[in-house]
Formats: sequence, C-alpha cells, structure tokens
Amino acid sequence: MRGLQERRSVAALSQVGRKTRQRPSAGAGQRQSAGAAPETAPRARPRARAKRLILLGAIAAVALGADQLTKSLAVHYLSHGPVPLLGPLSLSLTYNSGAAFSMGQGLAPLLVVVGVVLVAVLVGVGRTVADTPSALAIGLVLGGALGNLVDRLARADHGAVIDFVETRYWPTFNLADACIVCGAILLMVAGLRHRRPPSPPTDTPPDSASAPPSDPAPLSDPVVAPPGTTVGPPPESPR
Repeated sequence: MRGLQERRSVAALSQVGRKTRQRPSAGAGQRQSAGAAPETAPRARPRARAKRLILLGAIAAVALGADQLTKSLAVHYLSHGPVPLLGPLSLSLTYNSGAAFSMGQGLAPLLVVVGVVLVAVLVGVGRTVADTPSALAIGLVLGGALGNLVDRLARADHGAVIDFVETRYWPTFNLADACIVCGAILLMVAGLRHRRPPSPPTDTPPDSASAPPSDPAPLSDPVVAPPGTTVGPPPESPR
C-alpha cells in the first residue's frame, strides 16, 4: 500500500508540472502587446500631418476670402466718404502702394516680388508644420499675404492695396494685415511654448511595458507527504 501511495504522488507531481509548463505566462503576453503598440505610431503620424495641412489650407482660404469680400464692400460703400463707428475707430477707403500699415510708399513692384517669395516660403514651411497652433498661425499669415498679393496683381489700382480700417493712433489697415499680425503673434507664442524646459518626472508606478520581466513561476509546488509516510523509491518486491 505504501508503494502504491508513493506512485500516485509521483504521478500527481508530473501532471502538475506538465500543466504549469503549458500555461502561458502573463509577462509574455504583456510584452507582446507592448511590442505591438508602437507599430501603430508611424501610421498615425501621416494622418495627423494631413489633418494639420488641411487645417492650414482651410484657415488660409477663409482669411483670403474674408479679406477680398471686405475690400469689395469697402470699395462699394466707402467711395463717398468715411463712416465713423465707435470712438477713434472709423471706416475710410484708402489705397496703399506700400507695405502693411501704409509703410514703404511707392515700392509696389518690389513688394510684389517680396509677396511671392513670402507665399512660397510659407507654403514650404507649412508642409512640415509640427502642431495645430503652428498650422493655425501659418494659415493666418499665408491668407493675409495672399490677400494683399491679390490686390497688387488682380485689382486695377496700379499695384495698390485697399485699406479701410482707420484709427487715430495706428495707420490705416485691412483684414489681411490683421491676419498677418495675429498669425505672427500666435507663431511666436507656439515657438516659446516648444522652447519651455520639460517638467520633472513625477513618481508614477512603472507600466507593464517598462517593468522588468518577472521571474518565471516554479513548475510545481512541493507536495507535503502525510504524516507517517516517507517519499522514496518504491520497495523491491520480495522474490
């Protein structure tokens, strides 16, 4: 009887060890899932870049369209004289042959070349934009530059730009000038945010991907023999 009990205990130990070896470890599954996660990152980058380019183009188109619409309305309604609005702010139709805010009078041919170069540079920079605020800023600057360039090339005003927003403390400007200034300010803010030093890391528990692999589980737990029995080789049968 003692030999039969010992054989059963040995058989039970072998079955437990076989099941333990066949059971997959949790660490291996976590490592496999962690290794598969970075594969989706390269696919997401072109999509995010395409979305930023679409946003940039949409902002530029809206700024260009709004600028040309307001200039056409100014030519139609402000030809008879200025229209006061509120305090020092008024609408007055003027033709500017210089740069933004009536600076550089008489330099229309040179400003056309500068405008074309600026548009080309903005288009090239916009293709490599890295975040949404920068895309919004470049879209505003590009739309404003295109708005003034269309005035110089397409309108029959001898290369002059239509300005209509007049204040007592600032030169007369238009919507394209406002878009260029707002876009430049937003672009500087975005650049300063990128140059800000990173914050120190906080004490967070390591995730499963960075945690070291745990020690493999033992094949089987030791089996304690019942009191009064000894585990050993089966006794030889009497001859």
